[in-house]
Amino acid sequence: MLPFLALISLIGLSDANVDFTYSMLFDEYDLNAEVLISLSRCIDGGCSVFVSASDAAMEATKNIFVVNEEKTLNESLYTYASGYNRDTGKMKGLQLAGTVYSIINYNTGKIGPIAIYHVSSNAPLHKTTNTVEMYDGLRMNRPDQGTQYVTILSPDPYDLFVSALDGYLTAYMRATGFDNNFQRGATPGNCEILLD
Repeated sequence: MLPFLALISLIGLSDANVDFTYSMLFDEYDLNAEVLISLSRCIDGGCSVFVSASDAAMEATKNIFVVNEEKTLNESLYTYASGYNRDTGKMKGLQLAGTVYSIINYNTGKIGPIAIYHVSSNAPLHKTTNTVEMYDGLRMNRPDQGTQYVTILSPDPYDLFVSALDGYLTAYMRATGFDNNFQRGATPGNCEILLD
């Protein structure tokens, strides 16, 4: 069996949240319209939150917070939007235990391009492996190496180059998160096939 690389792309291009099986994707349009957004995928078993912001939106992430129901947790998205590895672009995720969480936006104007992906800790690949890699698409500089799943989050378009490893490589790219990725030929949740 040939090794394969599944590239999963999350691009915040819609004007509304995108609801996957175990995750949701929000963008600046969701935040401009709402002050309080529920992180519904966190309720049963916890979740991870990943943030990618363009340079124009980075300052605004300082005024966007994840809060719990009691308001005792008040975590700025800036910590995670700016917390990517400077050499590789690998993202730092906010890990939340299972309870009720929301995003509060204290910005008053438009915030610029931002993508917020939150995925349930019960998602199949999240729950069973620690091999899922999340990268910021605008800052990705990942070394060429074989990995089954790579997720790229970006609010803006980006270029992606895939090099063959050991003379061959099979790559699949879906417009979905790692929580909803399947093998070749499947289009989970009617997700767009970007590369097959």
